[in-house]
Amino acid sequence: MSWLACYTLLLKPCVPIAILTSDWPLLQVLKLLALAHQGADVFGEPTAFRRWLGKPAYGLDSQPPLALLQTSGGIDLVAEEVSRIA
Repeated sequence: MSWLACYTLLLKPCVPIAILTSDWPLLQVLKLLALAHQGADVFGEPTAFRRWLGKPAYGLDSQPPLALLQTSGGIDLVAEEVSRIA
């Protein structure tokens, strides 16, 4: 799954069937969904969270969080950063 597909997943309120049948492990898909819900809660709305995902984050060595969403470990790092912001 590409970073664009990750971003698309965060834009959608439900998981497309294609993602569930992709080469991504189900655990990564579930982590990404949990992150999307966590981000929407912390930032107040999904749009604000999506905006944050594209901007460099100080706590992530000035990398945009979206760049880290391709791996399970990266999803965990972004989730930890969102928790710190909360």
